[in-house]
Formats: sequence, structure tokens, C-alpha cells
Amino acid sequence: EIKGIVVVDEVDLHLHAEFQYTILPELIALFPKVQFILTSHSPLFLMGLNRSPGSDNFEVIELSSGSAIAVERFSEFEAAYSYFRESVRFENDVKRGIEEFQKPHLFVEGDIDRDYLVKAAELLQEKTLLDDFRVLSAGGCGRLDKVWKHFNTKLSDAISQKVVLLYDCDAPRSSAQNGKAYRRTVPKGKNKIEKGIENLFSDGTIRRAINCKPAFVDISKSYVVLERGEERTVPEKWSVNKYEKRNLCDWLIENGTQEDFSGFKQVFDILRSVIDDG
Repeated sequence: EIKGIVVVDEVDLHLHAEFQYTILPELIALFPKVQFILTSHSPLFLMGLNRSPGSDNFEVIELSSGSAIAVERFSEFEAAYSYFRESVRFENDVKRGIEEFQKPHLFVEGDIDRDYLVKAAELLQEKTLLDDFRVLSAGGCGRLDKVWKHFNTKLSDAISQKVVLLYDCDAPRSSAQNGKAYRRTVPKGKNKIEKGIENLFSDGTIRRAINCKPAFVDISKSYVVLERGEERTVPEKWSVNKYEKRNLCDWLIENGTQEDFSGFKQVFDILRSVIDDG
């Protein structure tokens, strides 16, 4: 409830950077009925004011023009940014960003596929190969199709790095290539789980997971049908419960062995063939 006017010259003087950004703005915010008139050379202080008490509760006046300006237009902010930009850390960040951008891009259907690949690469001594790619989640088979539509145009002629779209075995997509864009589908194995990347795991591996937690996999028992007077046995079918896909993934990553992930060798063979192409 205190009212009044407070005038402080060089309010950030001798303050640690964290105090400029957090403590000082929050202290000012405790006195909403006091008008603070302050001078400062600290961009961190102004950025802190933006956070609390918020941009609607203060005004930045540039001296000596007397003009109201945005925080980002503050001359000290621009100077500080130029110094940070010249720092070794900034240079290293830029270098890493460029290197990452120049890598071949590998789009998989989802985050779970990406996590399986990372673990498989670790167990199968293929980490060097996978590290050559920037692995991205497309967010589903339908999203992969949208990505392919972009590269299945003249855009593919403009890209400098290779792009691989990797579909799960149940996606009805044939292999295709347009320039440096490659569409590939993981071959389907003869395992009971017919859909998704989990098809790469043997029945024995999945059985171990089921024994640990039956909810991981939905099972349709085998049954006999009569077709045109002849009996036919429909084999037992397994499918990963849609609510348990992440939990199954976490279990396999934590408990899986090199043998359990051996089915992923064919995925790395696909990636190697793309790297070697051209």
C-alpha cells in the first residue's frame, strides 16, 4: 500500500546478473503504487521487467532522445547481443547447428520409432551410422506422407542433404526416390505382431514382455472358420495395445538385449545403402 516516487541512478550497479534479471524486478513488483524512475545499462534488468511486473507496467525511455522504445531496441541490449554473438560458445552453437543441418535427415513415423532406433544402434554397434543422420519424428504415417509430398516435387532438386522417410512394415508404400529424397519401408517379418515397428521383435522377446505385463499386448486366440464347406484355422494374432505402446517401448529399451534388437539390422542396412548411394 506504500505510495510515492523512487528515483535511482544506475539501479543495476554492482548487482549480480541473476539479481538484475530476477530479484530487482520482483522487488519493484512488490510496490505497485510506487512510481520508480530508474536509469540502467543492463539489458538483463529490462528483460526481467518484461517477465515481472510485465511489459504493460513499465516504459523504456531512451536517453538522450527521450523516445519510448521496445526492450529489444535498447542500445545496451544490442551491444550485449553482439558480444555474446562473438563468444566461443555462440560460435560452437552455430557450428553444431550447421553440422546438424548438413546431416542427412531421417524421418520416422513417431517418437517411439526414434527411441527404438537409438537403443538398437547402441546395442548393435551402429551408433556411428545413426549419428550421421538427424533423426526426426513425423508424428505418424499420415504425416510421413505429407513430408513426402513436399519432397516429391521440384523441391527435391534444391536440397543439399539426403532425406530418408522410413515407414513401418504395415504401411503400403513402395520404395521410391526423387533426387536426394528416399522413401523406404521396413521389411515385414514373420512375427505375430504384424503392425508397427514392434514387428521387428521376435515372438520370444514379446512373450517375455507379456509375461512381465500382460496389458502390453492384445491377443486374439486362434479359431476355426468354415469356408465353402472346408475348415480353416485362423492363427492367433498379437497387437500392441494402443495405450501401452510407450510403456512397452520403455520396457524393451530397459530390458532388451542385442539379440532382442537383432531385427533392426535391416533398418541400418537400409540407411547404409542410402548413405552409399551416389
